Amino acid sequence: MAGDEPRATALSGWSPRARLTVATAIVIAAVLAAASVLTVVALQRSLLSSIDTAARDDARDIAAEAGRVRPHGLVVPPTPDAAVQVIDARGRVIAASHGAPRRPLLASRGSPEAPVTAIGRLAMSNTADSYHVAALRTRDGSLTILVALPSDDVAEAVDRLTVVILVGAPTLLAILVALSWLVVGRALAPMTALYRRQEEFVSDAAHELRTPLSALMARLELAEQDEEIDVRADVPRLRAEVARLASLVDGLLALVRADNGALESEDVDLDDVVRGSVRRLLGGSPLTVDTSAVRPVRVRGDAAALGRLVDNLVQNAAHNAASRIWIALGTEKATAVLTVADDGAGVPAADRERVFDRFTRLDASRARPDGGVGLGLAIVRAVAVAHRGEVRVADNQPGARLVVRLPSVPSGPRA
Repeated sequence: MAGDEPRATALSGWSPRARLTVATAIVIAAVLAAASVLTVVALQRSLLSSIDTAARDDARDIAAEAGRVRPHGLVVPPTPDAAVQVIDARGRVIAASHGAPRRPLLASRGSPEAPVTAIGRLAMSNTADSYHVAALRTRDGSLTILVALPSDDVAEAVDRLTVVILVGAPTLLAILVALSWLVVGRALAPMTALYRRQEEFVSDAAHELRTPLSALMARLELAEQDEEIDVRADVPRLRAEVARLASLVDGLLALVRADNGALESEDVDLDDVVRGSVRRLLGGSPLTVDTSAVRPVRVRGDAAALGRLVDNLVQNAAHNAASRIWIALGTEKATAVLTVADDGAGVPAADRERVFDRFTRLDASRARPDGGVGLGLAIVRAVAVAHRGEVRVADNQPGARLVVRLPSVPSGPRA
């Protein structure tokens, strides 16, 4: 058992692609080896069976003409390299083909037709290394016909096939292993990318969670050690850290649900979601919000997830707007189009894709309580993709304009 530990340790250091390819190679090699052996055995048996059948058929043909055989006469063999003997009831060779041995090839048989028997070299010129002999008695039982056919061609055919397999099987194995490497790589590519994203996500999430927790822990320890500190003065700051922590946890859960496809499916009036989000998030805000271009649109999906998508878009616009936000909602053919624009600083063209990455903040100097946790637009994209849609940053002068496209459904009468 101890000897297996280094091997296990070595394999554990390999990538999943390498381990799967090695396992595939072992299976392919085993299959090729088994198929090669079976092919050789099947060919050998098939060719020998053909020789045995031919020997029996030749014996029957000669037995049918046994009445014409003259003692000490010659019997015409079926092929030039075959040997034929006619043996009487006393076991003597009374007739044979040219060059056939004078002694019986086989001992006397008790049954009218015996199984074909393999023997070695015969005492005749230009003999083969091995023969298969068929024995057949005539109907009256007075004579036995022995026909020997050479089987060297079978051995040569098997040898040639063996050489071909020994040369071709490793080549075929190498080709199949190379194809397996490519196929396994392509099959694992999405999983590898997902695993890498999950690792990055966990690492980033741990970092983001550690910041507010560390601040809370440090302040609580300080208050515990110094009785003169008025904890009540720190309540607003602690409450902000707790709120940030809660927002981060909610965002992480929303991302997990969207990534895993754990969403409900129902008809959702997206225009009601938009108006509700504006009233809830921008009530009392000094910003001017234009929703005159919001039209009735219905989509199918998870109402809570779509609500978070809209909330995050509105919050993002409110955070970056200088004085005004525009929100539009309509349809283009069978697609719902939601547009949220602001008159803020905008998003540089080089960063229009990066803003949807998790924990991305373009304004590095922005304070975290004001700048959020960097999950808002990542959640927007995850929810949009989970609903078979898309989101992108479009041109807008000035400010930023985010456009979400989702499959729409025909709007029926509302309750």
